[in-house]
Formats: sequence, C-alpha cells, structure tokens
Amino acid sequence: MTRTIGVLIVDDSPSIRSLIRKAMEKERDLEVVATAANGKKALDRIANYPVDIVILDVNMPEMNGIEMLKELRKTNEELPVIMFSELTGKGSKVTMDALMNGASDYITKTTGANSPVEAIESFNKALVPKIRSLCQPRPRRARKTVSDNGLPKLFVRALVIASSTGGPPALQRVVADLPDKLNVPIFIVQHMPPMFTAELAHQLTVKCGKDVREAKDGDVVKPGVIWVAPGDYHIELERLDNKTVIRTHQGPEENSVRPAADVLFRSAAGLYGRNLLCAILTGMGADGTKGAQVVKAAGGYVVVQDEKTSKVWGMPGAAVRAGCVDDVLPLNRIGGYLGDLIHSKFDKRAS
Repeated sequence: MTRTIGVLIVDDSPSIRSLIRKAMEKERDLEVVATAANGKKALDRIANYPVDIVILDVNMPEMNGIEMLKELRKTNEELPVIMFSELTGKGSKVTMDALMNGASDYITKTTGANSPVEAIESFNKALVPKIRSLCQPRPRRARKTVSDNGLPKLFVRALVIASSTGGPPALQRVVADLPDKLNVPIFIVQHMPPMFTAELAHQLTVKCGKDVREAKDGDVVKPGVIWVAPGDYHIELERLDNKTVIRTHQGPEENSVRPAADVLFRSAAGLYGRNLLCAILTGMGADGTKGAQVVKAAGGYVVVQDEKTSKVWGMPGAAVRAGCVDDVLPLNRIGGYLGDLIHSKFDKRAS
C-alpha cells in the first residue's frame, strides 16, 4: 500500500481549511493530518504530527505565515511549504518574500468560485500536482558532474535560464554568483503570473546587485542586462536593423505554461547558435527540454541543476533523460561556472 502524504493546513479561516480538507479527501494518496489557525500553532503541529507538506496562509493572528516560515527554516530546511497568495501587486511582493525565505511554491487564492464544489475543484487543480511533485521520493542516483580539468571551448554571446518550482531562490543564488561585470545579455523564464515577474526582477536587482528587468516588447538587448519574461507572455529574440530586440506575445501555451522556456530557447538558438549558453534550474514538468535539444543541435552548451539541490527535479531531470545536457551541477556551483564560461577566452575565432 502506498504511504499517504501528510498535509498540514495553516489558515485562520475555518472555511478555507474546510475547503482544502475536502479537496484532499478526494485523493487517496493525500491525508490532512492536522490544521492550524496561525503560525505558532502550526510549528507545534509540525513537532507532533507526521507532516510531509505545509499549506500556509500569510495573514494570520499571533504569528503570520512569513514569520512562521522563517522560524521553521532555522531548524528544518527540507519540509516543503506551499504559500497562499493573492494575485495583486501587494500579494506578489509578499509571495516573493516567502519564496526568497524558503517557501517551496505558491498558489493564488481564487475569488471567482460560484459554489463550494467549484471552489474545491479549483483548490484540487492548483494544489494536488504541486503537493505530489514536492513530496516525491528522491533517490540519490549518481549523476554526471562537471570535471575540474578545465573549461569547454566556448565563445558565449548570450545566456538563457529556465526555472519553475523553487526557482526564485535558485535564481537569486545563480544571479548573485555571476560576475559583477557581465559582457553578455541574459534571459530568464520563470513560470509565474503577471505582477509576480516584475517583483522577481526587482528583488533580484536589490538582492544581487545586477541590472535585472522585466522584459517589454521592443526592448533592445544590451550586454550586462538580465531580462525576466513577463508573466503570461512568451519572449523571443529577433535581429532588427543590426540590433537584437525582445518580442513578447501571447501565443499558445507550451507545456501548459506561458511564458515557456522552450519558446525562448528555440528563438535564442536560432539567433546565437553555437555561442548560446543554456541553464535549466529546479522546476516541475519538462519545459526547457525540447528547447535544450534545439540548443544542442545548434552547437550550444547546456547546464542543469542536480537532483539533490533541486526543489523538484522535473525540468532538469527531463533534460538529462533526453540526453541533451553537457553538465549537471549543484546549485552552489552553477553561477560561478556559468560566469567562467561567459568570460572564457577559449575559441573566440569560432564566432
């Protein structure tokens, strides 16, 4: 018999707790083992119940969600936490603070449900895949890692990065570890809705000391600038009047997401070819794999985050299984390694 996943629901609203409990009751592998009305009670539940994952509200009396998360992470870095968030400017800032302080993922609160049944279905659709992804058994298999025998021969002209679940703190680490003086443009696809990506760009600018911007249609690409794809828009690159320009559009979703890394990767591979560097970080699903295959076919270079340091080894793992990866690295080595590749003096005549 498959072991059930123990869920702790933390929210000061009895109706919300009831809705989530009913959503969980529809799934055989999920069990609500405890509930709590604030962060202080939640910490007590974690100490006394077999909790595998926490569903955590932000605004609560006595100890709010952010305070509880910070306290939890002092002693427990592994327990997955999914935050509730509101799809507003204020909500995006609070959510980003939570992600940067150790939250694993988030869901947005729905306000348009017409009935309790519809609300339960909405919670179920949003929550269940995230819970299962974050609570999957993760055996430690031997994986290819980069050797210390020197850098590959590259002449990097651009870097593209994909991330999803667990992405914001991973991006913070990678961007912070990149050189202060970047001589190439960098493009990021992080799966997030509108407003959240603007806040992500702001937080990365403040915390990492780099020029990070939410991309806008028509932006002229410049070395040293990092662009984040805007929520609900794909980004592509094109040459126009001897300049590289960003194009944003709302074409069909790919891999059930928009923005999609595959869209960016294909576009960048067509523009930069063998001079493109690609990185895939933690995330649920397989977005980025087909794009990475195009990058490799064009002669580019692909680096992914390893299983041990990924919140969810979906996107990186899919690329590894597809055989389109050059190096697999722990998170704490990726930024420095990408920086070394970007500043490599090897093979400049190959451009």
